[in-house]
Amino acid sequence: THPSSEGTALSLAAPDHPVLTTDGGKTWRYSGNGYTGGAPRFGNHSVGWNDARRFAVFLDDYGVYLTENGGDTFRAIKLPHYKGREDSGIGAADPTPGSKVMVAIVGEALTGGQPVPVITHDGATWALLERDAAGNSMEDDYQFSTVAFNPQNPNTIYAKRFRSMDKGRTWTLLPRSINAL
Repeated sequence: THPSSEGTALSLAAPDHPVLTTDGGKTWRYSGNGYTGGAPRFGNHSVGWNDARRFAVFLDDYGVYLTENGGDTFRAIKLPHYKGREDSGIGAADPTPGSKVMVAIVGEALTGGQPVPVITHDGATWALLERDAAGNSMEDDYQFSTVAFNPQNPNTIYAKRFRSMDKGRTWTLLPRSINAL
């Protein structure tokens, strides 16, 4: 369900066929000319909404796809490679309208790999987040993890056991993992 556009929701008709409703579920249409049919991670961290027209789908096998026209078309967003991978089944978009900030987990997570978060502030240039401000490794098993912006304060971002309070510019290790937000 879209966070601020009542009646708008994106769902999966099958693991690889996104469908969109804008009338509260009365009608659905296939969404995504340009969408690969890749595998999104099930759960609420496979789609990052920014506004009714702009959202991202985070795919385990292809990376991040972005739409800026409400799901009519998608384009691939190039992520940095981490250990030879650029897939991302988990991510979040800053809910602030007009913001281009997104966080994604890049690297193999389905087979017990140790991926790392990446962040963009401009929608085009991504940075690997390999260490937090204290030098702790941000590699982790993010398979069923929360990556989310705090809805009351979008300057705060959580990525499993790490938190940023300055929209992703610096990160600190938390005493335990965040599993829901």
